[in-house]
Amino acid sequence: MVRLRDELQAAVGFLTRIPIGRGVADRPGAAAFGLVGTVVAVIAAVPFLALAGLAQEPVLAAVAAVAVMVVLSGAMHLDGLADTADALLASDVASAERARKDPAVGPGGLAAVVLALAAEVGALASIGSADVALGAWTMVAAGGFSRAVPVILVRSGRIEAHQGGLGSWFVRNVTSGDATIAGITAGGLVAALALATNPLNARAALLGGAIGFATGWFLAARRGGVDGDSLGAAVELTFVAILVAVAIVAP
Repeated sequence: MVRLRDELQAAVGFLTRIPIGRGVADRPGAAAFGLVGTVVAVIAAVPFLALAGLAQEPVLAAVAAVAVMVVLSGAMHLDGLADTADALLASDVASAERARKDPAVGPGGLAAVVLALAAEVGALASIGSADVALGAWTMVAAGGFSRAVPVILVRSGRIEAHQGGLGSWFVRNVTSGDATIAGITAGGLVAALALATNPLNARAALLGGAIGFATGWFLAARRGGVDGDSLGAAVELTFVAILVAVAIVAP
């Protein structure tokens, strides 16, 4: 039986560049994905609160917070987004695989990363301008919810994986129990957002999460199965969607 400590270590090793070890080497620690994403976002919320609250600089606060998220995650989800965007723009299946595996970022991947980061900074700055605490709570909810999405996604139906590679390994090692815990974590984060702010913000966050999840399904269908890059893209796009949705409804 896998201990909670091992699961957490595996998730931290998989999702971040924090050097605490991998725990159980043959598991991704999927049950703890939402929790680890939440912790990463809490760390990123510290400079956000300092700059947006004390210095009254919401734009710089948003840049700093997003930068911390990127550094702690090793930009792995942005890398997945870039590779997936390049693959989607390819003319055929073979070209898509070559584009996805090419270490050089193509124009589609570059545009996707720039737009995603711009949306994250813009949405977070917009929220922080109106309510600093709401910005921090939203980022925490988005950080945890988005990391739970790939776990729920691969156990939500007939999701196939490309043969070989990280995506195939991930699908094989995620259990229904992992997905249940990830779903509870995501739901708990939305509930916490409702209690800390108001139900409208929570509904917006839930809508953003649903959009991110649906995007993950679309990528799986369009690409003929999930791979590590498309799962990373789903994480990043879910994070973007939640921030943008809350920014739209925030006062």
